[in-house]
Amino acid sequence: MADTELSNWFIERLTERYPRHLIDQLEVVLSVIGNYPDYVDDALITFNRLEMTSANELRDIAISLEIESQKKPKKVGTINEKYKDFVAPERTTDIYLSVLQGGVNR
Repeated sequence: MADTELSNWFIERLTERYPRHLIDQLEVVLSVIGNYPDYVDDALITFNRLEMTSANELRDIAISLEIESQKKPKKVGTINEKYKDFVAPERTTDIYLSVLQGGVNR
């Protein structure tokens, strides 16, 4: 947890909310830090923003952030291998104007 002020706030919040179960809460926090080190800071920021109250919620946020980061963006417009070597013919606009005016395509 890089932001010490936010980390202190978090520990104080856990202490106020769970005085009898603080050790259990801190064990969950330690497991989150160990299992999701890349997402702890963002999870803590989200935790604060959403005004959450338990270490389990911090864990859930970290898991959610990890899952979202693993999703690969979908490819836009994949090439069909069957048609990849085809080239569309280029025509002049006169042909299209002739057809639109009722003429025959030459």
